[in-house]
Formats: sequence, C-alpha cells, structure tokens
Amino acid sequence: MFAFALWDRRQRELTLCRDRLGIKPLYYGFRAGALLFASELKALRPFPQFGSQLDPVAITRFFQLGYIPAPHSIELGIQKLPPGTSVTFHQATENIVPIPFWSLSDFVSPNSSSLHDHSEASLLNELETKLKHSIQERLLADVPVGAFLSGELILRWLSL
Repeated sequence: MFAFALWDRRQRELTLCRDRLGIKPLYYGFRAGALLFASELKALRPFPQFGSQLDPVAITRFFQLGYIPAPHSIELGIQKLPPGTSVTFHQATENIVPIPFWSLSDFVSPNSSSLHDHSEASLLNELETKLKHSIQERLLADVPVGAFLSGELILRWLSL
C-alpha cells in the first residue's frame, strides 16, 4: 500500500504514483493555476481557491456502482490516480495522462490453462490454504493484534 510524490529538482518534474491495487488513494487536480495533490480530499479543501463543486459524472457512477471509480472523484476537476499508474507533471499543465506501470491482466489470464486443469474442490482447498497462511503471517507482531472483520468464514480461519 503506497502513494507518493517525487520531486525531481533537476528536471523540475513532479511524479505522483499509486500502488498496484489502488489500496492507498491519491487525488490531484488544478485550482487557480496550482497543482493540488493529497491522499485524502479533505486535505485539499483548505486551499483558498478550492471552491468545492460536485462532479455530476462521479455522482452518476456512485448511484450506478455504489462507489466512484478512478479517475473520477466527487469533486469536479479533481481526479483520483488509477491503481498501478503514475503521472508526471513537467509544468503546470492540466493535459496530463496517467501511465500504467502494472496491470493485473499481465499476471492473470482468463484463458490460463492452469485453472482448467484443476477441480473446483482443489482450487477452493488451495485458496483456503493460502488465505490461512496470509492471515497467520499478518498476525505476527510485537504488540497485541486487533482486527475488525465481518463474516463467519474469516472468524473461523482466525480461530484455527
């Protein structure tokens, strides 16, 4: 999980980057000729010329999907950087296109023969084994671990 900004002093470029699966959000946009960016929209609102205005396309997406997909945000003119992409600003220009650096489809193909070579039961067994292992790894800590979970299945795995 990461989102970062990198300033190249020599090239006078700012690069914004978001993690592969989009766990950490990163918003950016222009107001009054200034580039604003933050991992939360509320961090942008104190800018004097922010002028909050709702994006009708984003609102439509929210009612259709139950969430607002990248690159939209609820704020008009403020975009959410899509997962697995970076964007570089050379000057204060608003015509910037994010460039993907990672794609899930590069690693998982729906036509993969390996999935078709196994029964549903063996795939479910493998998934359960990997989930248990993943949970056990994340429970290792120097301090007490707390978690907010929902679903009986997850709670059963934790009790094993």
